[in-house]
Amino acid sequence: MDIKKVSWFPFSEEPLLLSARFALYMSNPYVILPNDSLDNKWHLFSNSVLGIHHFISDSGISWQHIDLLVLGGRDPFVYYENGWYYLIYARSTNLNLFKFKETEKANKLRTCIEVIYSRDLILWSKPVVLLDFKDIPYASVLNPKPFISNPQLINEDGYYRLYFGASYLKMPDTKVKFSRFIGSAVSEKIRNRFKLENSDPLLEPEPDSKYLNLALGNFNIIKFDSVYYAFTCSAYWDEERNGSFSAISVKESLDGLNFKDTLNKPILLPSEKGWTDKYIKSCNLNYISYERCFYCYFSALSQKKFSAESIGLFLGTHAQKLD
Repeated sequence: MDIKKVSWFPFSEEPLLLSARFALYMSNPYVILPNDSLDNKWHLFSNSVLGIHHFISDSGISWQHIDLLVLGGRDPFVYYENGWYYLIYARSTNLNLFKFKETEKANKLRTCIEVIYSRDLILWSKPVVLLDFKDIPYASVLNPKPFISNPQLINEDGYYRLYFGASYLKMPDTKVKFSRFIGSAVSEKIRNRFKLENSDPLLEPEPDSKYLNLALGNFNIIKFDSVYYAFTCSAYWDEERNGSFSAISVKESLDGLNFKDTLNKPILLPSEKGWTDKYIKSCNLNYISYERCFYCYFSALSQKKFSAESIGLFLGTHAQKLD
């Protein structure tokens, strides 16, 4: 399938998962399709301010909450291999979820990427650290507190590549945080520590870009037909609307390291009004081959005061399918 020929449209004008039902916000969805689960159900992992939640569904539309799986975890990503499900996520240690006032201990937060694994998506192992902020020299660029986020794992020929977000930028008008860079690390085994692949980020903000002049944001990297596609929720300053926004843009690569723009404009821009009118915060794409369709679960945040991040769905269908 040629990404350039995919038509994107919203499944619904309303979110599928409302934050108010579960926690202060719901973000960073990751979905497992029925064909990839033992119970033939849809599984969704997402994080709130409390940690990583687990949902199941018969349709991929209406979801049932199962468990708060990882207290304090965020940015879940699930990788399946040889009968094992690997839930990879970011976490900040020494974080007190019930004290919002800054303390000396809170100022010494240690962010890392961990993995837990399971055969049935119910019983999980103890966490193993894969990557620490100390391993990333650019994790604290522009920030006193080092920060890594948004892990994504791809199986290469003989080794594994772990993509991650590093450092962050607070939007000048809202103070909402977006990951500033994308980097990569490698390991021969999933459960071992990963080593930084390059001393510099793979992707960073582009000051002259219309839609990527502030930060990369959260992202989803997939390998499709031997091409790597990076779907980034990039943050930008809109001069006409006099504010910061974010949208899902697409970059591609033949080697997984050197990315270039694929499309002239994002596949999902903030709406003029409604719950997606400010930031598209995260996305997760699944391709359903028998439908020749991408299901893109995403989270968004409105510019309304006291709005909460929620999860929605939009679809991508090849143009030839529509003829």
